[in-house]
Amino acid sequence: MLERPRFLILNAPPLIRAAFELYATGKYSQVELAAKLYHMGLRAKNGKAIQKNFLGRMLRNSFYMGLIHIEKTDQSYLGAHKPLISKQLFDRVQAVIDGNFTVERAKHDFPFRQLFSCKLCGKSLIPEKQKGHVYYRCQTKSCPTKCIRQEPVESGVLAKLIEVQLDPEQHEYLAKKIEEFRKSYDANRSKEVDLLEIRVAQIKDRLNLLTDAYLDSTIDKEMFEHRKTALLMERRDIEDRIQDLKDGSPILTRKLDRLLEFTKSAYFQYFHGSLEERREAILDVCSNRTLREKTLEITLAVPFDQVAICQKSTSGGASRANTRTWDKLAEFIFNFARKAIREQGVKS
Repeated sequence: MLERPRFLILNAPPLIRAAFELYATGKYSQVELAAKLYHMGLRAKNGKAIQKNFLGRMLRNSFYMGLIHIEKTDQSYLGAHKPLISKQLFDRVQAVIDGNFTVERAKHDFPFRQLFSCKLCGKSLIPEKQKGHVYYRCQTKSCPTKCIRQEPVESGVLAKLIEVQLDPEQHEYLAKKIEEFRKSYDANRSKEVDLLEIRVAQIKDRLNLLTDAYLDSTIDKEMFEHRKTALLMERRDIEDRIQDLKDGSPILTRKLDRLLEFTKSAYFQYFHGSLEERREAILDVCSNRTLREKTLEITLAVPFDQVAICQKSTSGGASRANTRTWDKLAEFIFNFARKAIREQGVKS
């Protein structure tokens, strides 16, 4: 039986999109999401909040990203309707449902909860408060890694955040160069659209060949449906990217703006932002956050490691003598953002 959306309210499409976007954050259980959607206006036929099992089916339904799946025959088709969400957003929601992506939802006073792990056993360090001090302890009793107080953890984080903090002149120069790369990219955007449309045409050809192989009994029905679904999902992903390019690549602009913002305010955000904003800064800027016995290890994530290297190699300033180094950094950040978007898919 073909699953179709069964909402009677007229403004359902934006609310359904909001449901996917909210659940993709990993901050809501399905019961909590149903309650929030109720207050936003998404309700069942009887006027009450939609049930958890119905919401679960909706979040699993590929119809909203443009792919129709018929359960009875286990067949998938591209829908003629306009997708409400991107494939990347749909995939993120599936990861949350399957337990492959979670965030801490509880409110607490432990800023580094689930951000650091033991390098020896790989388990997250658990925060606990003793005698007025917060400690982060390894969960494995037999592990040589025991615990560390919160103060040195915070000092280690701040030392990394300050490494990527640019002064106003540096930030202005970097932003200007990145904008030049973006404008050049925009000028050649039509070429990338053409290349992606060629890939869509190639997928259509592969689908035709796959259908011929099935009709000739070269492959069985199960294999045919599996490969067809994979190709249709790939096509949807590429079509999302084409639409983004035709819209002026707003996703790339947002990604670049976010990276630049961290080079300007990550250190200050730690002190003045909310707990969630502080954690976001740590997650985005720092990587390999581990404790090995008594040794704390924190490295900078890409591309912020290159920001720190540029700062050290040029003594900080973007002077006339070292503009080439800063230009290379701008190009690196721009290409990093493009690659990240290609690998992750287009966000809705």
